Amino acid sequence: MAESRQSRVSSDNEEDELCWICMDDRSDAEDELLKPCKCPRWVHARCMARWQLQCSGKAEEARCKFCDSELPNWRHTLFKDVMHKVAAAGPGAADGEHHPHHHHERQQQQQQQQQQQQHQQLQHQQQQLRERERAQALQQQQEEQEEQQQQEAAAPPPELDAKAAASAAGLAYGEDI
Repeated sequence: MAESRQSRVSSDNEEDELCWICMDDRSDAEDELLKPCKCPRWVHARCMARWQLQCSGKAEEARCKFCDSELPNWRHTLFKDVMHKVAAAGPGAADGEHHPHHHHERQQQQQQQQQQQQHQQLQHQQQQLRERERAQALQQQQEEQEEQQQQEAAAPPPELDAKAAASAAGLAYGEDI
């Protein structure tokens, strides 16, 4: 059975009564120093429970790896803390309704969602602008091509221009001057 520092008479070696996990000698009604097994070391109930939780699934979770004594169930210690916190926080605390930290987290999540929506809207607007610019560039290119084709269609071929110039000069086309 685990020995409690509070339930026994004061020791001659008070300096040895340090928690072997956190190295603190403080002990109070909520977290007393105890010896959970046959080993000579002291440990806080919460420190021991957290250590056992870290060893979850291993033999050290339930038995001391040095003296092989059975260790107390860590769940009682940690769940007792949780239940005290929930009771102290009041109704709805388990859901995070009244806890300021949870409210702050919700606000941050909402702000992040708003920022993401704004970012997506901005990206969509930029995409639409690029598409409009591409469409305008294509339209301008088509108009320039059409204009060039019209000019080419209206202009006589270069041979005809040479004949017309020669006849205007009073010469026959291909005749030397």
